[in-house]
Amino acid sequence: MKKILALLLACATLLLAVSCGKTAGDAPDGYKLASNDALCDYALYVPKVWDGRCDMLKHILLLVFTFGVWYCIWIYRTTGFLNGTQDHPDRNPTNQLLLCIFVPFYLIYWVYQSAKRTDIQAADKGIPSDLGILCLVMAFFVPMLPPILMQDKFNRFSEPAQTV
Repeated sequence: MKKILALLLACATLLLAVSCGKTAGDAPDGYKLASNDALCDYALYVPKVWDGRCDMLKHILLLVFTFGVWYCIWIYRTTGFLNGTQDHPDRNPTNQLLLCIFVPFYLIYWVYQSAKRTDIQAADKGIPSDLGILCLVMAFFVPMLPPILMQDKFNRFSEPAQTV
């Protein structure tokens, strides 16, 4: 057991040492460093802009089979995507993710606030939406349903304009 912990600690130290000193110029085209606020940037690159679209089958399967890992990634991406909603201040995706993980019941609050922002953005695109209360209630009883409902709405209002 001690050897396994020592190996894990050594790997974490090596990862931290390798990832320190990364600059924005090191990122591949279309990507940015995952962390801009940290003392050391992580060796993880994320897309610069997420357009909000995700295949629904992939989304549902990832929610079910990754045991919460995809949900965390989705929270981070969705928080960034919903920034810029009118009359709402921007939220830091990293802070929101950490609050959802470590603060009891904050995830329910996050779901409600994000569903309200989704409603506002959908209304701006002319799509009727009333997810706020529905997602709040579902977050208590069926926690996997709000991300599915919100992602479906993102897919609808993120579709490219149809030309006639």
